[in-house]
Amino acid sequence: MGMQKLAGSFGSAAPVGWWLRLSYRRPFPPWSKLRRSARAFLERVKEEAVRTRVAHRIHDNVEVEAIPRVGREAEMFHIAIMTDEDSGGWVLEELERNLRLCIEEKTEKVAAFRDRYAEWWLLFIDQVSYGLSEFDRAQFKKGVRISHSWDRVILVNPLDHTHYFEL
Repeated sequence: MGMQKLAGSFGSAAPVGWWLRLSYRRPFPPWSKLRRSARAFLERVKEEAVRTRVAHRIHDNVEVEAIPRVGREAEMFHIAIMTDEDSGGWVLEELERNLRLCIEEKTEKVAAFRDRYAEWWLLFIDQVSYGLSEFDRAQFKKGVRISHSWDRVILVNPLDHTHYFEL
């Protein structure tokens, strides 16, 4: 995700570090519409060395809050909280529920044509989690088993097409 890369680009925390809270509503805008405002906010927080929480709306439906962090950490800025104001529950549970529904629907839809091709892939643009972190991927693989007849089922982050997850 662009915000994670931007936060990491500020390097080590000296003398103060910050947790970041990213709060958004859907639709989530493309990173190109957020980049400039997000960078300006983080640079202001770094330069002013604020000691209290400070928030800034970087887009109509995206807000970033910087929260001073106690202790010296490797990163100056670290995304600690992401809040989807439109979510309907725990992200992994919602993702699993939606994948099961969509896989079932697509399986029925192509059933009459399955014998025409030797291999079938199913690709979804992830509008539920907007790309799973490595931790979330591990949790998903550990706790979720979705049976399907597809050769590959792939979930793509809509904010970065190079970030995908195969079930």
